[in-house]
Amino acid sequence: MIGCQDFWGLVRAALGGAVVAVCVACGGADTKGIASIDELGTKAEIVDFAGAEAVHCVFSAPGLELCSWRVVEGDAAWDALSDESAGGGDLNLVCELPLDGSPRADGSCRIHSRSAQAGSGESLPPVGAAGSLESQRDAERKLGEALSVREISDLVGDAPERCRTGAQVQTCEWSVAEGAAAYGLLAALVDDAGSGSAVRLSCIVPLDGAARAADSCDVAWTEPNPPGRNP
Repeated sequence: MIGCQDFWGLVRAALGGAVVAVCVACGGADTKGIASIDELGTKAEIVDFAGAEAVHCVFSAPGLELCSWRVVEGDAAWDALSDESAGGGDLNLVCELPLDGSPRADGSCRIHSRSAQAGSGESLPPVGAAGSLESQRDAERKLGEALSVREISDLVGDAPERCRTGAQVQTCEWSVAEGAAAYGLLAALVDDAGSGSAVRLSCIVPLDGAARAADSCDVAWTEPNPPGRNP
C-alpha cells in the first residue's frame, strides 16, 4: 500500500496545494509533528491545510510577511501538527512567507501551544517570592535575544496583532492573556508591581529587517482582547 508521504511525491506536481487535503486524510505517523509542515511551501498550501485564512498577517521584513493561524484541537490540521510532547489544547501556526506567494524558506514555520498548561513554560512566582528575580532576568535575556518581528513572535508564540508603520520603523503589538503560554514570561517584565489579566508587548522594529535597538520594547498590563481574538 502506498504511504501518505510516498503518495505526496507521486502527485504533488499535478495537484499542487490540493494534495494537502489528501495527505491529511491519509493519517498515520507520517503526518505527525513538524515534518508535515515542511511539505507546505506556499501561503496558499498552508491556507488549504489549516482550512482558513490566517488570523492576522503583518509585514516582517523586506518582501516578507508573518502570518498566524489558530489550529483547534481535534481538527485534521491539529492531528498533523501535534505530537505527544505538545500536550493538548489549541495551537498557533506562525509562518514567515514571501509577499509574492512564492515558496517560503526552510524552517520559517513554527508551532506553538496556546495555553500555559499545554506549553512547557512555568507559572510566574509572586513579586518578592523566591525565584521572581530569576524569572525576570531570564525573561529579560530571552527578549533581549529576540531582535526581529519573527524572533519576537517565536518568543511570544504568535504573530503581532497589529503593526503601525512610521519613518523607517514599525511598532508591533502583542497582547497575551493570563493562561496563555507566554503570559508568565512577559508578566515578569512588567515594571509595575501587582498583576493583570493580560500583558501588552510593544516593540519598535526597523522596516529594513535590521536588528531592533536594545531599549525598543515596552511591556505593560492591559485588558484581554474580546472573544474571538488571539490572546
